[in-house]
Amino acid sequence: MEAEAAPRNKRARQEEGPREAYAEPAATPNQESPIFAVSAQAYHRWKFPHYSQPREVGCMSRDADHQWHNDSDQELRYFKEPAPGCDLSAGFDTFVKKDEEKEKQEHITPILSWLHHQRAGGSRASSYKRREMDVIAHPQFVAWRGSFARLLCAPYNRSESWRLLVCRFKGTIYIADKDTPETQARRRNQTQREELMGYWGYKFEDYSTRPRTGLQEPNEGPVSNIPCYCTVVRARLGSHLLLMSGETDCCMEGQAKPPDNYVELKTNKVLMTERDRTSFERYKLLKFWSQSFLAGVPRVVVGFRDDEGIVRTVQHFKTLELPRFVEGKRNMWDSAVCMNFCDQFLTWVAWLFEQEDQEKTASGGDDDAKVVWALDYGAPFSHVQATRFKDGSLAFLPAWFTSATPTNPPSPHHPPPDTPHA
Repeated sequence: MEAEAAPRNKRARQEEGPREAYAEPAATPNQESPIFAVSAQAYHRWKFPHYSQPREVGCMSRDADHQWHNDSDQELRYFKEPAPGCDLSAGFDTFVKKDEEKEKQEHITPILSWLHHQRAGGSRASSYKRREMDVIAHPQFVAWRGSFARLLCAPYNRSESWRLLVCRFKGTIYIADKDTPETQARRRNQTQREELMGYWGYKFEDYSTRPRTGLQEPNEGPVSNIPCYCTVVRARLGSHLLLMSGETDCCMEGQAKPPDNYVELKTNKVLMTERDRTSFERYKLLKFWSQSFLAGVPRVVVGFRDDEGIVRTVQHFKTLELPRFVEGKRNMWDSAVCMNFCDQFLTWVAWLFEQEDQEKTASGGDDDAKVVWALDYGAPFSHVQATRFKDGSLAFLPAWFTSATPTNPPSPHHPPPDTPHA
């Protein structure tokens, strides 16, 4: 799809460096708004942290009627090489677009539904090894892949604000994206040209994929971004056990097993000048890498198009080789900085809840999913501000998931957006 331009942890592996940059968060258990400094320079001498090979533990599909299906790969498509010269504007007038507002209101509910399904003995649960079942039962962090990718990019992000909501329930920290006012305004004020350019990414997917039926005929019908396939993977970053899900564009036919056969599809403007190349390497490659590396997707296919949306060339990139394009270049990104920042940031998030534990010990309380920390990053892009909300106004875990006696998610597999939250 068309990509947008763009506290100290004793376990961290680091060389000698400015350790004073990693003082404990400037907050006490009674402060409601701790901050976490965002700096690429502070991490530049740290070694790459441990990150286990991402392992797929499940999947889910959303069909054309917006219904989610757990452990279903019905929407996974095969990759087919797109031909240079294809017109990415074709079919724009019949584009079937998903309801973005509804999708935002869902937060991480599809992942929660998948978790609930597995814990209740879902269709794949019996085939999982013990370690997969352990991460399903006791992950430390659960989120969409995009939330973790935001953290990887943060040390080099000086233009895009974001807000993450985090809560803890039964020892697991759940993370959800929340639109900022800037994001909402940008979506409301999109020009027709911007909408067309957003469509180009979906049309490139249409040219680059085919149903897994063995047929080679062109895709029929209008382009739609409603159906999608999502992988669910487990990974460990430092001491943090992660469970994440992310949309997967397609897979290579007859090659390896998931996620080693997955392919990410992207579009980008043709690189005509040195400035174009610098921008591509600094901003686009960082986003391509962070998204694919987290989920273990090994290859990215980029369609380079002109200003009229005509694909001029197609290039294949290996995810693990993307950092080499910028290695040693001035004002570029460093994958070790990205991963160490994410590792330290997650440690800080866990620390926020450790402070709450002291209060709960005194009061005899337990995890309360209504208590949400809002983590805000924006201008001047120097720190993340954490603000605690105790009144339930930002709660995003649905009641069916947090109730003392869990019930099945309402059909079809997840509740509607207006379902009350705990």
